[in-house]
Amino acid sequence: MTRSRFLVSLFCATACASSAPKPTLYKPEPPLARSSIATVLEHRDELQLSDEQVQKMFEIDQKRAQADRDVEVDLEQQLQNEGHLGGSARVSARGRGRGAAAQQPGQQQAKGEPPGESDFVAMAQQRLDENDTNSWTQAEALLSDAQKPRAKEIVAQYRDAVTKQREKH
Repeated sequence: MTRSRFLVSLFCATACASSAPKPTLYKPEPPLARSSIATVLEHRDELQLSDEQVQKMFEIDQKRAQADRDVEVDLEQQLQNEGHLGGSARVSARGRGRGAAAQQPGQQQAKGEPPGESDFVAMAQQRLDENDTNSWTQAEALLSDAQKPRAKEIVAQYRDAVTKQREKH
């Protein structure tokens, strides 16, 4: 009888430990585009973007996507190094992001406290946001003076929608 209680306890402890939610980073979900640049590219006809502008913006957006993947890998490594993830756990790049809700970028943990999982996730989320902003700044430089006002309006609307979507998650 004692052995079966031990096995049940062991099973429950294992099940509870393995069901802990994995940290996730928020990324825009459909119907929103994956980035500010992708949103502008959806309006290429309206903005009368040249083939060269489209190609260069696409290349900038590809670099942003790679930088985002690097952030995800860095986060996973940080969490593993700090013991927040098991060896085989993976950080979900897409999903219902708790990162921004867990701790807003700029908040700090109490003095002397080591950074926790939510601190790492919040910092990584901030890096993703910065990647989008930086890539958009590069892409904006490719636009003519006539294209910029409408493109800025499109990006502002996109970012508002992203913020609303993030708050719902």
